[in-house]
Amino acid sequence: MQVEELDPSGKVVRIMRIPGYPLELTDAQVAAERNSRLDMDLPPGMTLPPFIRRIAEALPAPATRPAYAEMLVDPSGAVWLELYRGAASRIGPRNGWSWTRTEPGSAPLRSRTASGLRT
Repeated sequence: MQVEELDPSGKVVRIMRIPGYPLELTDAQVAAERNSRLDMDLPPGMTLPPFIRRIAEALPAPATRPAYAEMLVDPSGAVWLELYRGAASRIGPRNGWSWTRTEPGSAPLRSRTASGLRT
C-alpha cells in the first residue's frame, strides 16, 4: 500500500509505502466480512429471512479493501494512518488499534500501536 502526500498545487511531495499490508481481498476475507454483517443480534424468536442472505451473497464484492480508516497529522508533521480493518476482524475498543506513523520529512512508515490518539 502507498499514500501520496501532495502540496497545495497537487504535486507529489513524497510517497509513503507500507510493505506487507496488501489491499487485495481473498474470497475467504470477503465471505467473513459478509457473514459478520449478516450474523446480527436479532430479538428472541426472530431470524434473518433467507432471501436477505441470498441477496447479500449475490451482490458484487470489492476486490480490494480501503487503505486506511482514518488519517491524522500531528504537530510535528508526522502522518498517522489507522489501518483499515473490516467488521469481521474488529475485536476490542477502537483506541489502541494499529496505527502507522511516518517520521516527519521521511518516506518510510513504521508500524506502531498507539492508544489515546483520540480524545
